[in-house]
Amino acid sequence: MALNGINLPLAITGQEAIWKNVYLKLGLSNKDIQEYISGPAFLAWWRMGNLQKWGGPIPESYLERKLELLRKILKRMRNFGMLPVLPAFSGNIPKAMMNLYPNATYHHHPSWNNFNSSYSETYMLDPTDPLFIKIGKLFIDELIQEVGTDHIYNCDAFNENRPSQNTTTFLRAVSKATFKSMIAGDPKAVWMMQGWVFTDFEFWTKDRVRSYLGGVDIGNVIVLDLQAESLPLFIALDSFFNHTFIWCMLHNFGGTMNLYGNMDSINKMLPMARQDSENGTLIGIGLTPEGINQNYVMYDFMTEMTLYSQPIDTKAWIVNYTTRRYGLNSTFLVNAWKILQSGVYNNVVPGFRNHGHTVLTDRPRTDYKTSFWYNPEDISTVVGYFLEEGNSPNSTALNSNLYFHDLVDFTRQFLNHLGDFIYKDLMDAYNIEDIETFWKHAAEMLLIYDDLESILATNDNFLLGKWIESAELWSNNTTEKELLRYNSLAQITIWGPSGEIIDYATKQWAGIASLYYKERWAVFLDTLEASLLSHQPFNKTECNNRILQEVEIPFPKLTSYFPVMSTGNSFTEALRIFQKWKPRYVTAAKQFKMVQRTKRNFDDPKMVYGSLSKLRRLVKVHKIKPKRSSFLIHKSRILFTNNLNIPLIIPIYY
Repeated sequence: MALNGINLPLAITGQEAIWKNVYLKLGLSNKDIQEYISGPAFLAWWRMGNLQKWGGPIPESYLERKLELLRKILKRMRNFGMLPVLPAFSGNIPKAMMNLYPNATYHHHPSWNNFNSSYSETYMLDPTDPLFIKIGKLFIDELIQEVGTDHIYNCDAFNENRPSQNTTTFLRAVSKATFKSMIAGDPKAVWMMQGWVFTDFEFWTKDRVRSYLGGVDIGNVIVLDLQAESLPLFIALDSFFNHTFIWCMLHNFGGTMNLYGNMDSINKMLPMARQDSENGTLIGIGLTPEGINQNYVMYDFMTEMTLYSQPIDTKAWIVNYTTRRYGLNSTFLVNAWKILQSGVYNNVVPGFRNHGHTVLTDRPRTDYKTSFWYNPEDISTVVGYFLEEGNSPNSTALNSNLYFHDLVDFTRQFLNHLGDFIYKDLMDAYNIEDIETFWKHAAEMLLIYDDLESILATNDNFLLGKWIESAELWSNNTTEKELLRYNSLAQITIWGPSGEIIDYATKQWAGIASLYYKERWAVFLDTLEASLLSHQPFNKTECNNRILQEVEIPFPKLTSYFPVMSTGNSFTEALRIFQKWKPRYVTAAKQFKMVQRTKRNFDDPKMVYGSLSKLRRLVKVHKIKPKRSSFLIHKSRILFTNNLNIPLIIPIYY
C-alpha cells in the first residue's frame, strides 16, 4: 500500500472488542452482546447496521486477537507516515439498550435483503438524543485509550437504510449531532463518510443531501465518491457542496473473480475530475473494492493514474505492464494483453452491469441471459497466446509465478464462457423437447465443471482450502474453528441462512467448483430431464427448493478436508483443456454478439442528464429501477457544463 502511495487507509478491524467494552460500561451483559454482534464473515454489514447476530456468536478469542492485530496494523501504518481512518459511532445499537435506556429515542430499521427479524430489523439511536453523544464519546475515549488516533473517523449512519424522517431540518440536525459525538471524544475529529448512501436517489434529493452535509462545517467532512468510475456523484451534487471529497474506483462487488474493467473510461474521467474541481474540493483518489485478489491490472492501473493529471496512452501502458508483470519481453504475451486492454478491460457500454457472474457460478435457472461488452472470442485468442509463449523455445515464462496465475485465470474465464455457450444450446434443446440433444449438452455442462476444478487445482491462488485455513487459524478451539469455517463458507455461497443474498460473493476455486456449483447443476439438470420425460412444465420453485435443501444449505456445514497445496501442472492442464474445447468454443462464440456501442437516442425518456432531481422524477414517472453501474461518459455525444469544457457524466437507465 505504501509503495503505491496510499496514505489514508481504513483501519476498522478489531473494533468489536472496543465496542464490547463500551456496551459493558453502558450496562449490557455478555449475553446481550453475544446476541448482537455478528459472525466474523459478516462484520462489515453489522458495523453498518444492516445485520445483527447472523454467523455468531463471535468467539471471545477472536475479538482479542483482532484487536491485537489492529494495534500491529496501526503501528506499521504510522511508521510509513500514513493517516489511519478509525471507526466512530453511527447510531446502531443492540435491542437490549432499549430496556436499559427506555426514555431515549430509537428507530427500527426494516428488514434488510429479506433477512428475518432475528438477524435484521436492527435498531438505531436517534442522533439528536443526548444518549447518542454519550455513547459516541465513550467509544472514541475507549478507542484512543486502546490504539491512539490520527483524528479521522469513518461513520456511515444510513448505509442501505433510510433516516426516520425526510425533512431537511431533521437531516441537518442528524449530521450535526453525529459529528458532535465525534468531537466530544476528539476535538480534532474529521468525519469521513461514504457517498454510497446518496445513491438512494428516491430519498436523497439534492436538497436533502445539501442539508445533511450542511450540518457539519466545511473542512470537517471528507466524502468518498465511492464508485466514481461509473457512478460519479460529485457532478450532480456540486462537488458535494464544497465539502472535500475523494474520487474512488469501486470496480468490484463481492470479490467476484471474472474479468472486468473500464480502463479507458477511468483514463479520461479521472483527469476530468481533477480539472472540474478547481475550487479545491477534490483532495484525493481512492480504491474502494468490496473484494481484492482479482483483476490485478485494474488496481495497478488505477494507482498509477494517481500520478497523472492528463490521460495517458493506455496501449503503451499495457505493453509496459506486460513486461513488468512477467519480467520478459514476449510478443505473444503483449499481443494477449493488448486484446484484453481493448476488450474485457474496456467496458464503455452505458449502464452495463453483470460483471462477476456467469452461468457456471449463479444458481441455475431457465431464463439466464448472457451478454458481452467485448468479443468473447478474445478469451480464446488470449489463452492461445499464453500457451504459445509457454511452448516457445528458451522462453522464461515457465519460471514466472504470475504467468501461471494468469494462465489459470484466463483458462477459467474461457471455461466460464464455454458454459454460457453450451447453456444456450441446452435450453434450445429443452425448449423444443429434443431429449437426445438435451442429454448431450447436459453431459457437456458437467464436464466443464470437471475441467474447471482441474485447472483451478493447479494453482495455490485458486484453492478453497486456503480460504478455509485462513479462517480456522483464528482459533485453537475446535468449536470456534467450526464456527469460523462455517462463516467462511457461508459468505461465498448462501450468504444468509436461507440464501438471502445467494452467490453475491461467488468465488471460483477448486473445491467449490466440484462440490457446490456442479452439484447445483446436477439437481437442475435432473429437474429439467424429469420435466422433459413427463411432458410437464418446469417447476422453478420446486427446483430452487431442492437446490437450497440438497446443496446450498448443507455446503457451509461440510467438514471434509480441502487441499491447501496445488496439484498438477497449470500449463499441461490448460493446454489439454484448450485443445479439447477450442473448436466447440470458437464455433459457439460466433453466435454471441457484443452489446453494441452505437449512438443512442437522446430523446429517449429513459435518458437522464446528470441531475438527481431529473433522475428522481424519471424514476417516479417511468418506474425506472436504477442500476448501480450506470454512469459513463457517453462517447457518441459530449455535453459541456462550463467554460472549462468539462463533460457532463450521463446516467443511462434501462
